[in-house]
Parts: sequence; structure tokens; C-alpha cells
Amino acid sequence: MSDIKENLQRNTELNEIALEPGIYDLTTSIRGYLENRTPIPEEELKVLKVFDPEYSFEEDIEKRGKEKILQELNIASENFDFNKAVIASKDGVKIAQAINPDIPIKPFPIAFLFNPIRGDAKSLYGQGCAININYLRKRRGGDNSTEEKLLSFVAHESVHTFLRQLGKNPETRHSSWEKLAWDFMWEEGLTTYIEPYHYLPHDAVEADGKFWVKIINRWFKSENEVERNEIFEELKNRDSFKQWYNYMYNGKPIPDNFEANNKNFFTLLSKRNGLGYHIGSYLWKKELEIAKKEDKSLKALVMIGSSQMEEWMQTDRGNL
Repeated sequence: MSDIKENLQRNTELNEIALEPGIYDLTTSIRGYLENRTPIPEEELKVLKVFDPEYSFEEDIEKRGKEKILQELNIASENFDFNKAVIASKDGVKIAQAINPDIPIKPFPIAFLFNPIRGDAKSLYGQGCAININYLRKRRGGDNSTEEKLLSFVAHESVHTFLRQLGKNPETRHSSWEKLAWDFMWEEGLTTYIEPYHYLPHDAVEADGKFWVKIINRWFKSENEVERNEIFEELKNRDSFKQWYNYMYNGKPIPDNFEANNKNFFTLLSKRNGLGYHIGSYLWKKELEIAKKEDKSLKALVMIGSSQMEEWMQTDRGNL
């Protein structure tokens, strides 16, 4: 439980990012540092650190050499056109505005950066958006195009930023692990629902949403290791799980020593565009179907906040 909270909260006390609202290409500064050791401006460094506190270009250069990292930057740059990124950014923010059309989104910085190790996009804890150009290229058959990824990444992270502005992002402190999971699926489900394009396993997991809601509810009620192992054996043999895991973990098998505990279950929900993103999107779709019949809007559900999720998780809600 404490490990889960620590994972969610470890970056909340980082220095504030003082970039003015606008759209930035940080890859130019990164290239200058890699090629000539030209210092990266302080505010850009803050963005890089908030995006990934564990990554350091200096340490990576010592470990793998600057030529290797430059090669990776060059490959990533082949799929990055800043002018197209500017257009996609503006369109992505317009998509995010839909969660509350009556309150304009306050302008914020959107930064395009390069991280060779991990991370596709992040909302920078409400301080703006950062998009990793290393994840824009088409990696396999059926994958989204660069333009589709740009639009979806910005829309997704802009919703996170807008929720902060609205004061509707869930509070993670002093929560049970179940509430952390509910809040996670409420927010990430909303951001995923808003995306115009999704990762390949999305449709499979969302179409299997009824199963996943039942699995999560069973996990919440499990009382011992035997029950959790039984649930884990059932879920890992599910076709939608196999599709998701194979895609997100590049075909690697599930470790034999994967313990069926709350921490690892939450990892499956939250890490690497986890199951919780797609299950949450499924729940938003179901609730919006109910809301439409009751003449309620997306905005109305958003402004109620994440306290709804416990009710949404009832397996008979909306004929789940």
C-alpha cells in the first residue's frame, strides 16, 4: 500500500516549471548538449526531470556513449515535424476542452522532448504537457500514425492538465489502495476515452470490460493469497490480457515469480498504459450511455469528480 502511494506521489514536490504558455521544441537543446555539451536551459531541464526523474543524459552518455544516443535521437527525429506538432497540439487542446466547454482551458506549455529510455507523454503534474518524440514512430503493423499519436498524446495529457485547473483531479493522499485504483481508473479512463486514437490493445480490453470489472471487484474482496492466485491465473489466461501484455511488454512472458499481491495488481492496472486506462474508458462509455438517457452531459459527470467510481464499479450498474 505504501509502495503504491509512494509511486504515485514521488514527484509532487519537484520545483515548479516556469515556462510560459506555448509550444516548445526541447529536442534542439538536447541535441546541442549531446553534440557539443551546450548547457540545456534551466527551465527545460526541469521539464526533463519532471518527465522522468530517473533519467540523466550525462549518466546515459557515460554508460552507452553519446554516439549511440545521438543515433537514437536521429531516428526519432525522422518522425518529428515541429510545424505539424504545433497544429496537432492546438487541435489536441480543443479536444480536451470537451470535458467542460463552459470554462476555457488556461494556456499552458506543451514541450516536445526526447528520452531514449521510457515515457510517451506526461502532463507534468498539471504544469503543462510533455511529449516524447521517441514514441511517435510507427513501431508495428496496425500501429497509429505519427499524426494520430501526436493528436492523442496532446489530447490525453491536456485533459489531465485541465482537470487540475478545474480542481477535479483525484487526491491520492490518505487513500486506501482500492480508492487509489478507483481514482486512477476514473481519471485515466476519462483521458483515454477522450483520445481520438488508442494503443492497439485498447479495443480488445475495452470490449472485454464486463469481465475486467468483475475481476477487479473480486480482487477487492479477496481475503487471502490463495484467492488472489486463483484470480491471477484466470486473468492472465484471458485473451484480452494476452493481447495487452504482449503489446505493452514486447512479447516478453509474464515472470514466473510474479506475486499476486495488491502492488503487482496495481502495476498491471497502471504501468505501460495499463489495463486500468482501458477498463476506465469502458466505464466512462457505459456511464455516458446512462447519462444520455437522464439528460446529463459529460461535463456534469466530470464535475462530480472521482467519487462516482465506487458506484460505477458495481457489476450490475448499467447492465454491465
